Amino acid sequence: MDKQVVKLLEDIKKLMILQIMKGSNPSTSDEIGEVLGVTGRAIRNVATTTKKKVKKNKK
Repeated sequence: MDKQVVKLLEDIKKLMILQIMKGSNPSTSDEIGEVLGVTGRAIRNVATTTKKKVKKNKK
């Protein structure tokens, strides 16, 4: 694959994770998960653990 395409896919993945971290509904993360080839539950788990780490760092 072209390097630009790979970079674009990575950027899209980051944006999707950020969107889920904002607290979108579970069905959205399931749909995004289908696109990325993982379960929506896995994405939500990553999003929530990342959220917790960010909160800890702010204290």
